[in-house]
Parts: sequence; C-alpha cells; structure tokens
Amino acid sequence: MFRNIPDKFIRASNLIIFVTFLKLLNALILDHRISLLTGGILLVFILSAFLVRKGFKWMIYLMPLIMVLPWVLLQTNIIHVFKVNPLAGIVTGAQFFLQCIIMEILLSSSKSVEERGGNSRKAVRI
Repeated sequence: MFRNIPDKFIRASNLIIFVTFLKLLNALILDHRISLLTGGILLVFILSAFLVRKGFKWMIYLMPLIMVLPWVLLQTNIIHVFKVNPLAGIVTGAQFFLQCIIMEILLSSSKSVEERGGNSRKAVRI
C-alpha cells in the first residue's frame, strides 16, 4: 500500500506547491484577474506536485516542460515585470530561482557524495 518514496520527490513537491503560491501571489500583486489560462497553469502545477509527491519517476522528464510552459504562454519577462511593479519582479525572480532548484533536486542522483567517491573520510596512507 505504501511505497518508499525518495526524499527528493517530497522536497520537490513541496517547492512546486510553494512556486504555485508565488504564481498566485504574483497575479494578485499585478492586479490581474485570474484568467482561464492562469488558472489552468496553477492547476497543472498543483497536479504535478501531487504526482511528484506520489513518486512517479516519469515526472522527472515531464517537469522541465511544465516549468517552461508558464514562461512561454504568459510571456513572463522578469525585466518587464520588474519595471511594472518591483515587488512582482522580485516574486517572479524567486519563482525562476525555485524552479531551477526543483529541477536540480529532481535531476540529481539519489546517491550520496560518499557513494559517488567524493570527499571520503578515509585517510589515504602512503
């Protein structure tokens, strides 16, 4: 019934939910009405967070498309948004930064540094 879901999927889903909240906050800051397109993007993010939380490994390959989708459809330009409202520009920059962190978490190896051979604590004797 319960599967052993890797910790990286849980961390990534938490960050996806936080990015979704930031997208909603940004729409409110810019005084945009929640349109059908914006609502659909928010729904896609919530659904993807749920699927990542469930541990579906195929979401690793789908998440880059989901991350790029809002930037293309909403034509979000950080510099333009920053000129309109500095707070919205900061929120947009934070969204982009968190999305990069999400991708790093999902695409990183689940092996620890010691298992990969780096920074081992064993002393080398000559």
